[in-house]
Formats: sequence, structure tokens, C-alpha cells
Amino acid sequence: MNSSTNTAHAVVIGGSMAGLLTARVLSDHFETVTVIERDQLPQDATYRNGTPQSRHLHLLLAHGETILEGMFPGMGVELETYDVPRIEWGRDTRFHVKGEWLPSFKSGMFSHVASRVTLERVVRKRLYAINNVTFLTEHQVDSLTCCDTVGHITGVCVRSRIDDSKRQLNADLVVDASGRGSKAPQWLDEMGYGTPAETVIDAFLGYATRWYQLPEDFDADWTTLGIQPVPDAGINRAAGAFRVEHNQLVVTASGINKDYPPTDEDGFMAFMQSLADPMLYKVIKDLEPITPIYGYRRTQNRQRHFEKMSRMPEGFIVLGDAACAFNPIYGQGMTTAALGAQALDDLLTENGYGEGFSMRFQKELARVVHRPWLMATGEDLRYPETEGASPNLFDRMTQRYIDRYFDAMPYDTELCNAFLRVMNLMDDATVLLQPRYLMKVIRLSGDRSQKAA
Repeated sequence: MNSSTNTAHAVVIGGSMAGLLTARVLSDHFETVTVIERDQLPQDATYRNGTPQSRHLHLLLAHGETILEGMFPGMGVELETYDVPRIEWGRDTRFHVKGEWLPSFKSGMFSHVASRVTLERVVRKRLYAINNVTFLTEHQVDSLTCCDTVGHITGVCVRSRIDDSKRQLNADLVVDASGRGSKAPQWLDEMGYGTPAETVIDAFLGYATRWYQLPEDFDADWTTLGIQPVPDAGINRAAGAFRVEHNQLVVTASGINKDYPPTDEDGFMAFMQSLADPMLYKVIKDLEPITPIYGYRRTQNRQRHFEKMSRMPEGFIVLGDAACAFNPIYGQGMTTAALGAQALDDLLTENGYGEGFSMRFQKELARVVHRPWLMATGEDLRYPETEGASPNLFDRMTQRYIDRYFDAMPYDTELCNAFLRVMNLMDDATVLLQPRYLMKVIRLSGDRSQKAA
């Protein structure tokens, strides 16, 4: 991280991962940073109302972990003190794709597989140790304050959720990282800036999650397991399982285009039994469940185009899910939040936060989220009942190539490795079109088709 500390104050709205990583970046550029959070933040790995997805399967992709390690050196080692497993993609992961299991191989890409609450606990602990970062909990931001003569945000009006008292916090920069429920469009409209255009692509995906206690003698050649849908065969159901800290297994089942997994015992198990492969069902049917079955259906891809507004007030920016939220099933959210925080650090280091900074940042953020947005929405557009857009010719051609790529993957570890690097946001998806991959896809997918015939 580069340092350009000055005498200014920055406010971050929201204490989830996007807000925490933003506060870490701002601590290098501002004398004081205040994180405002609606909830009382726990000191340990405890669930809270403000993160309803925290009970479900979460994934910090390899690129995201690299960024966090740069922000918090030694974070990976610290996670391991909480019994968090470290995995090597390819070697410790098993993926069932297009009716076949991918081979095991060494990729050299690593991640720690932690519950959301443990990951946030470690990040918060690091932030608590930074002297110029403070937390104002159990407060919510009701509005922005603005200097009308120059169109510059000067702070926020906050209200206590305990006694309803109100006060104003002055700030040189306000960052909205409050998530999908952000009031930024409303605030901007009330100040005369209008509202950002939105793109919403909704595949009507829902998921259900249950946690299990693994026996001490549990033996498997995987730490992370995923069974993908097979749209060509009419199978819109998927599931994933992560072995996390305390020898627990978190299992999330998902269904797309309103094929929602049930949250009752019999329905959930029947759903698991109907997947493209029975392995995960066989694993959990005799395990001890330690939680109820939690459902979740707020999964639209939603991008607010602040970068396309005719003007933005200075001293105010929006990032994380407040700007661009993805279908959570693809596991891109936390890593994309890290990429947004990294982009903020780069811009502050290069140019500071002077005139034009707000719009420069929103344009840069739009560039950063473009790749994961295309990956998530491109997959969702495969399904006929998805709303918000229709696949164009390029989308259909890309889907056909990816289908053939998936057909070939079980027979070639180089193809698997290239795809996992794209999935982990280490490489751009265009690398999959390199001539050596293209030739392998043509040959191997053709061989598979002949064998199937």
C-alpha cells in the first residue's frame, strides 16, 4: 500500500467486507477514517443481521486473497490459527461439469476457505489495530450534507439506532459501501443530481444452505466440491460444499429460473439427490446437521451506472454492492470488493481526491467490475426465464464455445488450469481463446461427442 496521509477525514458507510477493505485503503491517505455501521459489530465470529448471506457458502477467490494479503500481511497465516483450511485449486477441489468430474492437478493457486464471519473477524481485528480508523456502530446514515455553492459533499447526518439521537459528521470524502440497500440514488436525486441508470439481470436463482459437523475420521480427497448444472440436459440445479474451520462442512444448494431448493428436511434432501451427480448427497445423508436450512433469493445482478451520470458531487463515491452486485452463486462479490478498494488506493496515490475525483473513480470502478459482470450475467443469460436482457449473437457464440470448452476440460489439465485462473479473476476470459486452447477444445470436445455417440 502506498501512503499519502494528510489531515483530512474520510467516512465509510457500511462495515461489511467492502467497507472494511475501503477503510484499510483510506487509512493510508487520510488522517482519520470513521466506519459507520448499523449493527453492533461482534468481537468474535458471530452472525449479525446486516449480513444475511453470512450463513451461506462464501468464497474468497485466489486473486482476492492476494489483494487482502497485501493489505493485511500475514492474514493467511492468521486465518490458519482459527483452523481455516488452505486449499490448492485443482488439487483440493473437485468439480463436476457437463456430467464429468474434472481431474486432480496442481495449479499453484491457493485460497483459504473460511466462513464469512471468521474472515470478517480477522479483517476487523486488523483494522482495530490501526490507530486512525474508528468505528461508529449502531448508527445509520440518514442523509448527506452538501455545500450548495460548490456542489461538494461535506459529511453525513447520522442517527443512533439506540436512542434515535442525531448528529452531523463532517468529512472530506464519504464512501458508500452500504450494499444492495444503498440510498445513494435517493440522496443524489434529492440533491438535484438525478439517479443513476440501472442494469438488472435476474435469473431468479435461489439457494438453501445447511451446516454439518464432520466426524474426526472423515476422509475425502477434496476440501471444496462443486456440482454444476447441465442446462443442455435440463438440469438447472447445482450445489457446493466447503470444508471450513472447526471441521465443519457448509453445503449450499441452488436452483435457477425459480427452481428454488426447499428449506424443509425432506425437500432439501430430495433436491440434493436430484443433482447431476449423487456424490454430495451421499456425503451428507449420514452427517450430523448443526443448523437449520437457511434460504436466500435476493440474487439479481444489479449495476448502478454512476459513471454515466452527467455529474456527481465531489467528495462522494459509491462502491461494492452499492454500485454493482452480482448473483452471489458465482463467488465473485468479496474479490470484486477487493478490486474496487485496490482501484481506490491507486487513484488516491496517483492524483489525490481533488476536483473530478468522484467521477474518475466511478469510471474506473465500472472498468474493474466489467469482467466479473460479463462472467456472471453471461452464465445467467443461458436460461430462458432470465429477465433484464436477452443473449445477443456474441453471447450465444461465447456460450457455445464455453460449452465445448467444458466438454474438453475433463481430458486436459491445462484447459482446467486456464479456466480456474479465469474463475479466480487471475486472468481475463479472453485467454481461453488462445490458439493452443482453441485447438485442444476442437479436438477433445469432438472426441467426447464421438464417444457419447
